[in-house]
Amino acid sequence: MNENSSPSVWGPARWFQVFVAVAAIATLAVLTANIWLVDGMVRQQRSSSREHDFWLLCQPGSTPSERETAFRHLVSAGNTQWRAADLRGLNLAGISMPGADVQYAGFLRTNLTGARLGGARLCGTNFELADLTGAELSEANLREARLLQAILRGANLRRANLCACLFEQVQAENADLVAADLSDADCLMANLTGAKLMGAYSGTRLSDHCRA
Repeated sequence: MNENSSPSVWGPARWFQVFVAVAAIATLAVLTANIWLVDGMVRQQRSSSREHDFWLLCQPGSTPSERETAFRHLVSAGNTQWRAADLRGLNLAGISMPGADVQYAGFLRTNLTGARLGGARLCGTNFELADLTGAELSEANLREARLLQAILRGANLRRANLCACLFEQVQAENADLVAADLSDADCLMANLTGAKLMGAYSGTRLSDHCRA
């Protein structure tokens, strides 16, 4: 039989190549499994941390500092459920939450001066006695929000939806309400001295209900 036609016998070099290939595949499989496990642990940790933050917001024993930190964490995480959260009296000055979903949250007496809430969903949110001086609220949806005696001096509410909101006794001097929708809003005794009201719609004359 011709020497060239005989079955080839694998030498040490060939076996070494096979060993290296198998070892590489095994290593890749272990790394993949580890990444999957680590990712699962991270997601579980995030979920646990999120639950803890919400627990802090709902417990009466939490300090204002703890609740403020928890709120910021939850906003960053995209939380949308706020009905049970206690956000009263927090110092959230300058917080940036454009487009955030903070519907039905309670910001009673909360400091939100300079807050950036443009385009945020704030339906049914309670801002009674809150300080929103200089806040950015353009195109925010504040439908049926409660703004009783809130401070809105110099706030930007351009094209904001304030339909059916409680706007009573607000201090909104020099606020920008251009093209805002105030239909069915209660504007009794609202102070709009120097406010920009071009194109604002209330369904009735604002001067019948407020100082302008």
